[in-house]
Amino acid sequence: MRLLNVRGRGCSNQKKMSIFHQLYKTLSLLLTPLFLLLKSTEKNISELKGFLPEVKSTGRTCLWVHALSVGEITAVKPIIHELRKQFDNPVIYLSVSTVAGFNNASKEIFYDYLSYIPLDNPTYIKTALQRVKPEMVIVTETGFWINMLCMLKEAGIPAFLVHGRISEKSLKNYLFFKSFFSEVLNSFKLLITKSEMQRQNFIALGVDEKKVLYCGDSKFDSFAPVEETTKELYRELFQLEGQKVFVAGSTHEGEEEVVLDIFDRILKDRSGRFQDILLIIAPRRIERVAEIEEMCKKKGLSYLLRSNLNTSGSRPQKSPIILLDTVGELKSVYALADLVFIGRSLFPAGGGHSILEPAYEGKFSLFGQYFSYNIEDAERIEALGAAKQVNSAQELESAVIDFFTTPPTGYKENLQKFFHQESGASSRIVFTIKKELS
Repeated sequence: MRLLNVRGRGCSNQKKMSIFHQLYKTLSLLLTPLFLLLKSTEKNISELKGFLPEVKSTGRTCLWVHALSVGEITAVKPIIHELRKQFDNPVIYLSVSTVAGFNNASKEIFYDYLSYIPLDNPTYIKTALQRVKPEMVIVTETGFWINMLCMLKEAGIPAFLVHGRISEKSLKNYLFFKSFFSEVLNSFKLLITKSEMQRQNFIALGVDEKKVLYCGDSKFDSFAPVEETTKELYRELFQLEGQKVFVAGSTHEGEEEVVLDIFDRILKDRSGRFQDILLIIAPRRIERVAEIEEMCKKKGLSYLLRSNLNTSGSRPQKSPIILLDTVGELKSVYALADLVFIGRSLFPAGGGHSILEPAYEGKFSLFGQYFSYNIEDAERIEALGAAKQVNSAQELESAVIDFFTTPPTGYKENLQKFFHQESGASSRIVFTIKKELS
């Protein structure tokens, strides 16, 4: 069996190993006790040491898929479904890096085995490979271990990077160590990127351009529309009777106050043209709702908590503001929106959240200048006329007023065509992997 060649000490050809790789190996060994200590209270220590659930011999091919956390798990689900179809129902071994990822994956069984990924210690990786016995390893985005990748190559186990990405900032830093990253990344049999721009970034790092392909993004295959019955339930819940809806989603500190101030001013507009707008604020962390309540009280703004609303029994009087103090409802709320503001984008350090969720429901989005989470998605949606970047609170206010005064046209149709064109990436990705293996 191939795995007998895994020696537990990383790449066997020390002469060819760069000084940076040797340094990485040494540091990974020295820091192992510290990492074990830091992770001992939240993760399965035996799994971190490589003692993963042992895959039983059934005659089926074992494919190891690694997804860093929640977002990567969502994107990899349709790929796993395609793997089952195109590889004749293989054993799927799913590993994750974070507690949030593990908890999320545990809610829906779409794999055969689940564990945390071991620390990147050669001895631990050797143990893990002997227990899992994978015929192939698929790693998503940036979640690969360098020692593990080297040992997979030595053992003749093909490794594929899917949804590979390198930010512009990271690329500038990585170029200082181009020879090291070129050596590491060329260990993959194929690198399948999230976009053509990302493909060029990997080539700039010295990856063989024949190895780097763009097949689309499987996350587009994971979207499903909110059902009309669900929308109707929320319309009744929020007592919507023709009002326009402005949703500030996944907001962070400072953004709620800006949105409330804007809303307060437009409500007081003497023309009365903005009286029929409902504002729904969904903070990223619901424990901050009490803080937002205090803001509303100080500004004299009437509000309701989502948790106090129901469709039966006594109902509170309608309010122009609803604070979403529940978990798991933002997608349904986006489906009701006319206009969406994507939080964590107005102030540094920023980052942002998914713009594709509201876009899939055909909604127009605003995002701040500090949006960097999948910025390519935001730029593509903006190019369709379905989003706009704002660089300040003043610009956000102007954009809100402009939208409700003269709504843009054509963007809903553009979004529908866009998502239709982007679908099917999972099938293309798996077909490409299978073709490379054959």
